[in-house]
Amino acid sequence: MNPFPLPIRILHWTMAALVAIELFLGFNLAYATCRLFPVLIDAHKCIGIAIYFLVILRLVLRVFIPTPSLPSKMAAIQKVLAGLSHAILYLLMFFMPLSGWLMLSASGYPLSLAGGIYFPRLIGSDIRIFSLFNNIHFIFSIAFVCIIFFHVYAALIHAVIYRDGVLSSIVRKRSS
Repeated sequence: MNPFPLPIRILHWTMAALVAIELFLGFNLAYATCRLFPVLIDAHKCIGIAIYFLVILRLVLRVFIPTPSLPSKMAAIQKVLAGLSHAILYLLMFFMPLSGWLMLSASGYPLSLAGGIYFPRLIGSDIRIFSLFNNIHFIFSIAFVCIIFFHVYAALIHAVIYRDGVLSSIVRKRSS
């Protein structure tokens, strides 16, 4: 299997690290001390908005930079599951940060990042809408963990059992 182009590999691993950090922060915000909470929530917002814009860049790059085909010997159901899992990952990378932004907007606060960068509120202040997006954000986080587990599991199966080059295509360039 041919390797993914370098820009795609760099973006993949950068986003994987950011998503892992973001999920860790998000799940632990409830346990943060009062002193640490502002620092952690600011980091969570900054990383979330970075993921939001990076996934848009990633989608644009996919239009212009072709990605390698899956191995021809891969079962049709595996190809369908690979496409479906990637679609779900992209949807979550887009809608998870957006749901956080909407939740923050509904709370009455703008999305502000370090350095005084402000993003507009997307909706008006409403505690019921805040609660709705808070629940959506949490459900998305659980879905994200599940699909990441599936993604990593599938990658490891391809590396260890099938040895078909699927994992190595995103890890490193093909050796000459």
